[in-house]
Amino acid sequence: MFELLHSKPLAYFGKGSIAKVNDVVGQVSGRLLIITTKGAYKRSGAWRIVNEALEDRGVEYELYDKVRANPTYENCDEAAGLGADWVMGIGGGSAIDTAKIVSVLIKNPSKKAKDLLESGFDVRGSCPKIAINLTHGTGTEVDRFAVSQSDGEYKIGIGLKEFYPDYAIDDPELTRTLSRDQTIATSVDALNHAFEAATNADTNPYSILLARDSIRLIADNIRGALDEPEDVGIREKLLFASAMAGISFDITGTHITHVLEHAISAMKPEIPHGMGLAVFLPSVVEVLYPIMPERISDILSPIVHLKGRKDEAVRAKEGVKDWLGSFGIKMHLGDYGFSSDDEKEMADRVLSPFFDRQLRCTPAKVDRVLVEKIIEGSF
Repeated sequence: MFELLHSKPLAYFGKGSIAKVNDVVGQVSGRLLIITTKGAYKRSGAWRIVNEALEDRGVEYELYDKVRANPTYENCDEAAGLGADWVMGIGGGSAIDTAKIVSVLIKNPSKKAKDLLESGFDVRGSCPKIAINLTHGTGTEVDRFAVSQSDGEYKIGIGLKEFYPDYAIDDPELTRTLSRDQTIATSVDALNHAFEAATNADTNPYSILLARDSIRLIADNIRGALDEPEDVGIREKLLFASAMAGISFDITGTHITHVLEHAISAMKPEIPHGMGLAVFLPSVVEVLYPIMPERISDILSPIVHLKGRKDEAVRAKEGVKDWLGSFGIKMHLGDYGFSSDDEKEMADRVLSPFFDRQLRCTPAKVDRVLVEKIIEGSF
């Protein structure tokens, strides 16, 4: 038995869909809190249209633009302290995830982000929220997950039905100003979502179908986006791939690749999420391939040609590594300043009780031996 989602959010997708923001903000009653990062909401062109809609509809709002990449508990708590009746996130995963967490904290004012992410509590509702997506990476605009971190300690993601946006806008026009590195990192993030959804212990035919097509679209279009960054048609395909991957892992959750990345970006928050995932993906493919060679060879066929035999694990690893490396991604932990002295701390973080569910969803027995093998293989 599995659930055929999705009933949330009401998502407007495609070129020009940002114009729907006028109808969306028309639903806002009371005060709106807008959560974003410095600059991108203006560079993308989103703010001009959003601001016009807010003025036309006479919506009272406050802007919180202090969210950073790999957002922190402090970002969430500070924004929640401003209070609101509705919340809008404009940006990629950092802004929209923060908006999701803030929407819960406002309705649960005695709690902090650390309480929610690390301990959990009986959530008593959330503010209605709007997600305006500016990247083709996280899929957070269509899923129930949010991530935040305490620098030097833990980076944690949780899923709650209260995190679903009520409205989402996916307009590829807004992704044209992504830099080359952002284009790569967000595409690799979506690729990992799809891979982990299709290889998850909780996967099903629906999530595999979405994941397979997501990976194909990413492989077919990422080079085009790098060569012609303002081609909206190419961006639209990557955006659709990201949304499908987001829905796919909304059904299943992620597994060990994301846990590994969360470990290193909690230690070094400057590491872009997608780039951190790229470091570990080849070694994860190697250890999982013998368990499900036919499925992995199928979903990765746009990237590396395999025959679905158990003895192809190393070839699968090298094929994925070569494909990722062809975009100039730093492929080794040492490239980010880690050394063998950090291996124990990384493994300890991965094996934290915070990540029990994700590790249980990994289609392999996760113990220290396996974790250390992946880490060592990623240097």
